[in-house]
Amino acid sequence: MRRLAEEASEREHELRFRHMVEASPIGVAVGTMDGTLLMVNDAYLRLLGYSRSEFEAGLVDWQALTPEAEWEKDRQMFEVAFAEGLTPGYEKTMLTRTGEVRQVLVTLIASHEGAKPQVIAYVQDITDHHTERRRDQARAAELEQQVSSQSRELENHLYALRTFVDFTTQVGVTGDIPTLLCAAELVLAKMLGHGDLLYARVEGQLAHVTAYSSGVPERTRERFAGGFRVSQDVLERTREGEEMVFYDHWQPLRDKEGLLSEYHALAVYPYLRGGQMEALLVLASPHDAWTPDEHAILLALGRSMGLAAERVMHEQRLQEHSDAARARTRALESFAQLARDLAFETDQYVLVRRAQAIVAELIGEGFAQYFEVEDDRWYIRAQTGNTDSPATGNPELDTLLVGGLPFGQITNLNRPWVTGQPYYQDRYDPAGDGWVPGTEVLASTATIPVMVYGRPYGIFAYGTFRPRQWSRTDRAVLEAAGHQLGLAIERAEQARVLETQRQALMDANEELEAFSYSVSHDLRTPVRHARSFSELAVRALQAGNVDKTGQYLDMIVQATDRMTVLIDAMLDLSRTSRQDLLIEDVNLDELLRLAVDELRGEPAAQAVEWQLDPLGHVPGDWQLLSQVLGNLLNNAVKYSRTQPSPRVHVWAEHHPTSVTIHVQDNGVGFDERFISKLFGVFQRLHHHDEFEGTGVGLANVRRIVTRHGGTVAAKSRIGEGAVFSVCLPKALQEFGPLPELPES
Repeated sequence: MRRLAEEASEREHELRFRHMVEASPIGVAVGTMDGTLLMVNDAYLRLLGYSRSEFEAGLVDWQALTPEAEWEKDRQMFEVAFAEGLTPGYEKTMLTRTGEVRQVLVTLIASHEGAKPQVIAYVQDITDHHTERRRDQARAAELEQQVSSQSRELENHLYALRTFVDFTTQVGVTGDIPTLLCAAELVLAKMLGHGDLLYARVEGQLAHVTAYSSGVPERTRERFAGGFRVSQDVLERTREGEEMVFYDHWQPLRDKEGLLSEYHALAVYPYLRGGQMEALLVLASPHDAWTPDEHAILLALGRSMGLAAERVMHEQRLQEHSDAARARTRALESFAQLARDLAFETDQYVLVRRAQAIVAELIGEGFAQYFEVEDDRWYIRAQTGNTDSPATGNPELDTLLVGGLPFGQITNLNRPWVTGQPYYQDRYDPAGDGWVPGTEVLASTATIPVMVYGRPYGIFAYGTFRPRQWSRTDRAVLEAAGHQLGLAIERAEQARVLETQRQALMDANEELEAFSYSVSHDLRTPVRHARSFSELAVRALQAGNVDKTGQYLDMIVQATDRMTVLIDAMLDLSRTSRQDLLIEDVNLDELLRLAVDELRGEPAAQAVEWQLDPLGHVPGDWQLLSQVLGNLLNNAVKYSRTQPSPRVHVWAEHHPTSVTIHVQDNGVGFDERFISKLFGVFQRLHHHDEFEGTGVGLANVRRIVTRHGGTVAAKSRIGEGAVFSVCLPKALQEFGPLPELPES
């Protein structure tokens, strides 16, 4: 009975164990050392994808479920289980029915029941956990890689920062750009192992290299000698906000001029002031491209260089301002002395030549020219400077300058004339002036407008035969020259006006004296005659002599007629002096034709042989100039009427700024010893009985011509005729010959 009870107890224990195993959510398997599975629960079968019937059919085997690489691990863990009774959980892989690999956590418990040693394996599926762990490990590895990359990037930035600090320390004590480039070159050599630098000042789109690093080849430096145009791409990208412009594979697409043919990667750092590019740093490498790390280094270098360059440029600007102020002071002192020396000089070209000499002395090399506009052409009025220069002595250029250059086609002259502003070309462009022959040898030019009373009067030009960057000092001197020359010309015009007014006063005094003489003599004579013949007429009438009375009365009438003619002439002269000029374009040929037609009706003119050449046009008062030609022609006819074949020849000589009209006759002529009286009021070189007249006609001619800014002249020999000449300007200036002085 006892044995039966023990068996019943064992069966009950086994049933409870099986029930516990079957109910467990964790896979449980009981097996032997050879891998035979004696019992498995449903959780174990579900884990591996087998059914209960397949297990009972012997298709589920421990070793078959375990990859061969795991067998040794299982054997060792079996030994641990039998030695210690229990193994710690260990991970291994098992294969499902379909061959899928599952990651499991296994714990083994030794069992000594039965004939063979057995182990109970608790198998927990950790595939999802393992996958997540592997994902976490991947994420951790990726994060580690990112941290490593960021650390390297940080190290690069720190390295760049150290470079910035080291470079700033080096350049903090330097005083000029070349020294800065030497320091920068050391940094490049230390950081990159390659690369050259150049630094350029920018004016507009033209840049001039002022410093190179030592590695830049001499042939490259020669290409930049005349300056270069800043790339439009650099300008646009700078405006768009790029701090530094990088170019990889630079050659040959972008550098069409071959300025940097030795390099293949470029970096340009622009330095701005007030939104305008003032300078730029160019870093060039023979390598094809810049690396990202090099970008950071070059940026740090460019920024550091910018801080130091700004300080140096500020010092340079202060020095330039100081030099310009001193140069301007020297120029003003020179022009002040010039003004004192030429206080009463009325020849503006003397002023121009003196101004040119001052500028040439202050600037040095080169030559100065002065141009004015006339008849829509530029004419050179004065030149000073290096007469042995390539541009002088050029026959083709000399011919062009003498004949004038077309207005509107010479940019170098037209731009300052139109804008009223100086025009500087550090690198002269002959195409802008239409490739004028002989100008291609010029390297740099500056053209300054000369303003007189607020209007362009001429162009002061300065040129050099070697490239020159017009500095603040140069510009101060040139602009001071243009301004002071304009003031000097204004003063000269005022002096000329004063001289003209003084001459007008002298003429007025002379006319007053002549008037006094006329009143005391010319007018008094017919009055005396009238009185005398009146007394004689009274006596004859008292004596009853009617015939004598009539003769005496005729004499009285002639005397009063003579007095009337003299008074009319005086009134005519007075009107000529006082009436306003009505300026218009006067056709001298038309005036001449009308004057001759009017004279042809006179008996004395009917025998005259006329030779009338073209005269052209001048600005002036039609009525007054008509009086001038009428008086001259009338005199020519009057004083040649005694000749058997009277001839009158009228012609003109044209000059750049004036036209001279000549009236020649073959009459009696005059004695040139008395030429000073010829154009005086009531002055006559012939007796009234020989040739009638009042002595006012030529005085009127001189008065009218003077008011037009012209001059009169005459030459003659007794018995050989005379030539009277009138010179009139082709352009009446705003201030005219007889204006009032401008208000201060």
